[in-house]
Amino acid sequence: IGFWGILDELNLAPSEVLEALNRLLDDNRELFVPELGEVVRPHANFRLFATQNPPGAYGGRKPLSAALRNRFVEIHVGNLSGKELETILCARASVPPSHAKMLVDVLEKLELRRGSDGLFLGKASLITPRDLLRWANRRPGSREALAADGYMLLAERLRRRSDRQLVKGAVEEVIGAEVDEQELYKACGRLERHDLLTMKEDNPLSEAQESAGQEGTTVGKLDESLGDPQQLDGLAEMLSKG
Repeated sequence: IGFWGILDELNLAPSEVLEALNRLLDDNRELFVPELGEVVRPHANFRLFATQNPPGAYGGRKPLSAALRNRFVEIHVGNLSGKELETILCARASVPPSHAKMLVDVLEKLELRRGSDGLFLGKASLITPRDLLRWANRRPGSREALAADGYMLLAERLRRRSDRQLVKGAVEEVIGAEVDEQELYKACGRLERHDLLTMKEDNPLSEAQESAGQEGTTVGKLDESLGDPQQLDGLAEMLSKG
């Protein structure tokens, strides 16, 4: 009957993968797999879907060629509203509506501020809806626990103290509970790590080297996952089984 496939984060794929897809979706409707020396043609009912975040606003994404975009019917999906996010948090994480609203309020507050740490995805913000789900799934039982979980989840990924303090201020203001950093670090046995992060703020060379290392790791992972010839082999197998 023909398989349907979906490619997530299409505009993170290497150029050679996009070129192969372009030929698969044009009038030729064929996929050449050089490792096998075979040309695979899809079933008549084969359909391909793809998702992506817009380039520019999200790190690492690149614009697709006009030729490839013409192969698809494009549907643009806007951001979820605050009320929709609250409903999702209540349904997925079983948190009370009052807690869901506070989490969404923190997101909306931090989305207005630009973060300087490249670890965070999204519209140059310090928090994403995915972070909200992780936060809610911890199911804190009090405002104090809610604030502490939010701080540890969001601020601990940031190297700059100014960004950590920004998150801390937003969490405390919205939730109405104080976050005692030292007590949290003592409870987790992480005072030494906190001291190390503070020292790095005064050493921009070390920070730049660390950032470059992270970028290299990210590119390497993308090359491994999207540039692997086995990916085309898998797509070819899916096409041939229609």
